Amino acid sequence: MATYGAIEEIEEHEAAEFSVILVCVDDSRSKDNSVALEIEALIRRFPSIPVIVQAELCGSQQILHVLEQGACGYLPGNAGMSVCIEAISMALAGGVFVAAENLHDIQRILGTRRSQSKCEGMFTPRERDVIEVLRQGKANKTIAYALNLAPNTVKVHVGNILKKLRATNRAEAIYKINTMIDEMV
Repeated sequence: MATYGAIEEIEEHEAAEFSVILVCVDDSRSKDNSVALEIEALIRRFPSIPVIVQAELCGSQQILHVLEQGACGYLPGNAGMSVCIEAISMALAGGVFVAAENLHDIQRILGTRRSQSKCEGMFTPRERDVIEVLRQGKANKTIAYALNLAPNTVKVHVGNILKKLRATNRAEAIYKINTMIDEMV
């Protein structure tokens, strides 16, 4: 194990020297865009070495961005040694590690992206907004409140969604939408 004070110091070494790279980002730099760029450069420099990021501020978008760049894991700053070891083991085995506390948010984001890409041609943007709340089993009044729409407008959108899906009721529509999303996974 070796420690470095900056990512630039790691870049001076050969890839054969590392099994895995764990990048710890302190609070003062975690929102700094230059850190994300440095991590991206590190992943490009060592494409065959698993890179895991550990940061105190673990926003869902941050985590997703780092994973999309090729990182093999994202740990919260308070992760204990045993969690770090598990993340490293998973990365070395070819997996991707995300802390359980962040997994739900990431699944929600990914689900939203998948449903949007599948539904973009079929539904209007506002109908897609209604669908996201509808999938949570919410009533029209709740959907109206959540999206700042009139209840009658929501009723029209739900009617259009049912027609486009050829569904006879809300439950069938939700089932069909969920099936569309599952097919994409």
